[in-house]
Amino acid sequence: MSFTPPGYEESLLSGMDFSWVATDRDGHVAWLATFGSAVVPRWVDESAGDYTATEEWLEALPERGGCSTPDTSHPIEQWRAAARAGVFAYDWDVYSGPYQAIAVPALPVLVADLPAVFAALARRTRFAHLCFCERMTITVGDVELCALDHR
Repeated sequence: MSFTPPGYEESLLSGMDFSWVATDRDGHVAWLATFGSAVVPRWVDESAGDYTATEEWLEALPERGGCSTPDTSHPIEQWRAAARAGVFAYDWDVYSGPYQAIAVPALPVLVADLPAVFAALARRTRFAHLCFCERMTITVGDVELCALDHR
């Protein structure tokens, strides 16, 4: 049984739990985990090796403030730690999506405030049509609308 939505079955990441990062229209940063669905932009799929240190970079960020946890069924401290560092933390619902906000930072970090290598990776994918502060879900349609940012 495939956990991947139609059209994503041929992803190199299909079946793998994979972490990637992106920015929104305001420069906020999100960490998105696929939970094996591989619903990621094409350029993320094609450069998956660039994202191998994502969770290590997240763990190295200093705490900025508190966080809220809209999804109380998710007990993993790693999500809350990322949000306390200012990063919005989303996880994919394994069967049908969408990405759900697991932890939301009280003080969101801006991409400009991240270490240079991590910032460049986060800037690569931009959800120019949304703000993570306003969205507790990110759908397949949102992923299809995001853009490769060449800045």
